[in-house]
This record gives sequence, structure tokens and C-alpha cells, in this order.
Amino acid sequence: MSTLIPSSPGIVRLPVGMVVEDSRAATGDIIPDRGQMLQRTVCSNQLDVAIASQVYRSDYCLNSWGPNLLKLSFIQKGRFDLSFGKRDIIENFDHRCLLIAQPEGIVKTQRNYTDDEHRCVTLIFAPQFISETLSDIIVPEHSILREYADGKISDLHLEDHIMDHQMLTCLASIVGADLTDPLSGMLIESKVLELLYLFFKQLRGTAPVYEGLGASLSLRQRARMDEVKDLLDCKYLAPPSLDQLGRTVGMSRSKLAALFKEHNGLTVGEYCHALRMLRSRELLRSETESISEISYRMGYEHQSSFSQAYRGFFGVSPKDDRGH
Repeated sequence: MSTLIPSSPGIVRLPVGMVVEDSRAATGDIIPDRGQMLQRTVCSNQLDVAIASQVYRSDYCLNSWGPNLLKLSFIQKGRFDLSFGKRDIIENFDHRCLLIAQPEGIVKTQRNYTDDEHRCVTLIFAPQFISETLSDIIVPEHSILREYADGKISDLHLEDHIMDHQMLTCLASIVGADLTDPLSGMLIESKVLELLYLFFKQLRGTAPVYEGLGASLSLRQRARMDEVKDLLDCKYLAPPSLDQLGRTVGMSRSKLAALFKEHNGLTVGEYCHALRMLRSRELLRSETESISEISYRMGYEHQSSFSQAYRGFFGVSPKDDRGH
């Protein structure tokens, strides 16, 4: 495992070519964020990985640029305020995957705000990695992936993809990895490749859910789904029924279920289960309560049922996870 060293104050250069500049360096008053940030290179310097699990302690900007860049961000939680030249994007991307082709000459600015939280994994590719991978994948002739592999990126391109349950489980393992464990590098590399496998497997059989950030759902529909998600974020231990949620946003249960799955990549039930498991991990790692007490708090009558659900989601038992 390696953490990259800035080449000059406030600037980090990743092996694949992306340059990241921290605006706080200009003032010399850098307040460390709460949490952890790791930059790592895998696959023989063809793939850079940035893992963020942090809460920002100040307002600042991160600018990034470089040669033609292809970035794939798997986002567990985070509201992003982004600018690509004259194009601004301010959106909550919880449980979604963002594919960005950023041509040389375009600077991406990410504005971070005090107390905002980001949990995500971003992959930055070398063209060779994509061209070799695409040899085994059937994609449309004019796919941005193929254009990138052929060195033909000429304009900014964004695709917003869903993540299924397997991808979210894999992402949770990466974001929640204990970076103090000497063996965590092996886990991270294996899970990053698994996440890529799941993404390309999905890509091979389906087109992006949204073409250019949200064209599939109307603005009103997206607002309603965000309202439902906000409600579930507060009541995931005892979620309202689909009928109740439908009445809240003024649509039938079948319509709500279909739009929620399309918007979030998970059914309402899967989304609540994911929240319950993520909260369980937080309690296991930060509280002194016993596993049986935590399982009861999370709504499980029997600890064995909780342990089975936890292992199914994270791939590790609550007892082993607590030891990290």
C-alpha cells in the first residue's frame, strides 16, 4: 500500500497522469479532515485508486486536470459541488456510479464544505487498461470507453450509472477497510478489481440508466425520489410501507417502486437493508455495546439472524469485523 507524496505544496501527481491541487495550500492553513484518504496504484501503474471516507473540517476546493482522463467514481455517500469549465453540477450521488471523460485542457473543480461527508472510491484509468479490457467486452461502437481507449476524447462526457446490491456490498468493503492493517492493501486491490468486474459485467448487458445525468427521470420525479430517500434515511429501522410512501409523494406503489429502483439502483427494501448494515458497522467499530445489543438495536430478534445478514452484506462476521 502506498500513499503518494505531493510533488510540491498542495499538488499531488498520480502515476496515471492526473494532477490534484488543494486550494488550502495557498494560505498555509490546512485543517486535516476527519477520516481517511488513500491514493494507491494497482494493475502495473495502469489504474490509480483514490479512497475517501471523511468529513470535511473546512471549506476548500480541489482542482484536477491532466491528459485525457477517464474517471469512474463509485459513491456510497456524498453531495458533490462540481465545475467542469463552465458546466456546474450540484447533486447528491448516494449509491450511484459516475463515469467522467475529462479531456486535456478542462479543469475539474470540486468544492468541499465544512461537515459534508464523502464516502467513495474513484478509479483513474490509463488508456491501455481500457483498451485491453474492452477486448473482452461488447460495447457500442461510439461508446466513450472505446473513444478513450483510441485516444479520441474531444469533449467532456458524463454518464450516471446505477449500482446493484453486489456492487454496493463490494464498495462498502473498500470504504470500510482498516488502513492500519498491513494486509489491507491486498483486500483493497482484490475488491477494486471485483468492483470493476461487476461494473463491466453490468455495462456489457445494459446501457447507462441516465444519459448525461438524469434524463431518464424528470426533475419532479427525481425530487420525489429524493424525498422518499430522505424519509427512509430517518426511518430505515421501521420503514413506511410502499403504500404509505406512495401517498407521501402522490403516486402509486408500483410507480414509486419502479422509479426508486431506477433512481437509486436498489429497491426500497434493499436500500433500508444497506443502511441498517452500514449503521451496524459504525456501531461495531465505535461503540462498546455487545454484538447482541447492537443486533437488537438494529431490529433483529436473534443475534444469529443479525450475524448471517451482516456476513452476507460485508463478507465478514460482526465478531471478526469488530476486531479490525
